[in-house]
Amino acid sequence: MRAGDVLDQRYHIIELVGKGRSEVFLARDDNLTGKLLAVKVIKKTSKDFDSFMREKTLLAKLSHPGIPTITQQIETETECCVVMNYYNGETLYHRIKREKINRVDGEIASMKKREDEVLGWFKSMCEILIYIHTLYKKKNAGVSAPVIHRDIKPENIMLEDSGVRLIDWGIAGEFRRGVPDMGPNWGTPCYAAPEQCPEGAKYIDERTDIFSLGATMYYALTSEDPPKDKKNIPPVASVNPNISEGMGIIVDKCLQYNPEKRYQSASELLDDLNHIDNLTKQTKREKQRSLVFFGLCILICLIGSLISIVSNSVINSRNSDNFISKIQLADAKYDEALYYQRNGDSQKSKEALGKAAEFYKQAITYDKSNVDTYLRLFECMLQRDASSYSDASYNAQLTNAIDVMRRQYIDEKSSGVYHSNRLMYSVASKCLTVIDNPVYSGYAVQYLELIKESRAYRNNDFNEGFSKIEIDSMYLMATSLSSPINENNISELVEAMENLETETENSSNSFDEKLTNYLNLIRTYNRYSTFMDQSGSDPYAAILRIGQKSREAIESLANYSESLSFNGVIPLYQTVAESLYEQATLDTNNQAKRVHYEQSIEWIKYLELFNPEMSAKLLLKYGNCYRGIYESYIQGSKSDSDISNSGSDASYLTSAREIYERVLLSEDTSPDIIGTKFSAQVGITFCCAYNKLYYGARIGELKTEYAKTVQMMKDNQNKLNLSQLSQYQSLKSFVNRMGVE
Repeated sequence: MRAGDVLDQRYHIIELVGKGRSEVFLARDDNLTGKLLAVKVIKKTSKDFDSFMREKTLLAKLSHPGIPTITQQIETETECCVVMNYYNGETLYHRIKREKINRVDGEIASMKKREDEVLGWFKSMCEILIYIHTLYKKKNAGVSAPVIHRDIKPENIMLEDSGVRLIDWGIAGEFRRGVPDMGPNWGTPCYAAPEQCPEGAKYIDERTDIFSLGATMYYALTSEDPPKDKKNIPPVASVNPNISEGMGIIVDKCLQYNPEKRYQSASELLDDLNHIDNLTKQTKREKQRSLVFFGLCILICLIGSLISIVSNSVINSRNSDNFISKIQLADAKYDEALYYQRNGDSQKSKEALGKAAEFYKQAITYDKSNVDTYLRLFECMLQRDASSYSDASYNAQLTNAIDVMRRQYIDEKSSGVYHSNRLMYSVASKCLTVIDNPVYSGYAVQYLELIKESRAYRNNDFNEGFSKIEIDSMYLMATSLSSPINENNISELVEAMENLETETENSSNSFDEKLTNYLNLIRTYNRYSTFMDQSGSDPYAAILRIGQKSREAIESLANYSESLSFNGVIPLYQTVAESLYEQATLDTNNQAKRVHYEQSIEWIKYLELFNPEMSAKLLLKYGNCYRGIYESYIQGSKSDSDISNSGSDASYLTSAREIYERVLLSEDTSPDIIGTKFSAQVGITFCCAYNKLYYGARIGELKTEYAKTVQMMKDNQNKLNLSQLSQYQSLKSFVNRMGVE
């Protein structure tokens, strides 16, 4: 197989992107408007064919956002091919190599930022390991023992904006603790656990993956491979003394030679990662001292219990008074935040909200069962400054708030709201608004499943402000967003979404809850627009309809600034604008194309009211809208006179160029900013070409801008994607026909 081939009359092979036991090609799915996929190919005569087939069989049993999904298997006489997700990120190995830790006068700089990144990556990896190590416990899982990856290393961890992926499952398998592995030795020397090595005991289990994960953390924190001598791995802090004490304790425990001294499960490891600040030597010493006084503590507890029984009524009364006092203080700070927001002081508003959150947390200590307090706390953590909006900042604050509610309250058995339906509903709905991160859609599935198992759901007797229809509809949306959707179920999804829209419009839900549902509906319509088009639905009409309902709700609120709870206005408006833009690019009818471009411009202007500093990528689409309108007029014209009478207006080109210039001046630091600015420069050159061709503008200006474009392409060719290179080729052909070289 090679570039240019078409597999199964559907998958257009673009290029070879990887080669090992098999070849991996980047492919375009012509049935799904050019969706990029990975095609893994192996010859049937290869010595690794059996391993390839084992990986295929195993992956077919796994379903997790952090694990590759096989969508199709294709066999020829000589080869076996599998079509899988294409991950457009970079491996942990390449990230660390590219951002190698700098040493300044012998000291390692910027360690805090690196450690925070490492912490996030490995929490996500623990979630993946928990899934594969415990899958066998579920009914009809298809596996009878823990699935062990056996080759966790930096090259097999893919980092994307939407999450962490664990790839290359060629040597993974099912292994039961205490049963020796009689097969050959597998793994990568520096990262394989001792029991995987020739001299090892060959007892493979969950702790094998934990060792390899610890070795990978070692690399991420030091930029160095761990030594191959498993018995003499130096403490990670001796290589990088600037890591925190807690991180050193965690990594060193993962790398213990004896499996019994390592973490015994990924859940145990994740718990320490979540409480890393508590893992200090001082904390350990305090624990040891506490054991000495264990007997005394029991005696004190017995005495305390007796006192508690005697004074219970007094304590309850005092707790009630303290609870009310803290709630009053929190509400006052919340009102203060509203005041500062109305007066444009976002910094003081943010500080007041932070203090309100602290008072709500203190109130919870006096009454752990009051769900409204938790909901108010959640609202405080969701606030943000619209003037500095970005998808990354939105995701960061939203996921942080969700994680606090999950780990400290909803999933904590000792909390007063363990698996509370009301709290799970609120958090699940916000999980669905997280941008391009199926892990959080997975959390929504988990909580909605728990609600569906409750007595209130079975009896259709909810008193929490939501309905059974909402739960069913949200559940179907969450399952679709957290894993690849079955094309045959798209009509069922559309029906559920229409039910949720109707239920939301007619419900007595709060302003926040209604807009959250509308945002989730818009996002889901946008994500599955291609499938819905093919099934006869009109997703873009639905997006525009729901967007207008949302805007009417926002504008009808007399004092919008008095409701700070909904933090999704910007992503809602942005999704509507980008969806209409996408529809315009797909339209074949010029009049329809103009209508959708004009609608997209209208929504981008709404967006500018909330967020004047838009991302460079959205600004590029803004400029493309004006240029697209102009091009829609001239595409059907046969002569210059036709163009002058077609309704085309040079002012569209002027507007487009002004916006493209904003892109070039943007201080956006997105990973793809170079490609975005290149596309803007291409757009400027097209505008100059049209002005020269149809309005007699100076050719010198066109030559100048074209020269800039050529130079940008030469300087950044390896950083541009296929679409950007295609734009350049179209521009080059166009200006060459005008006599510009």
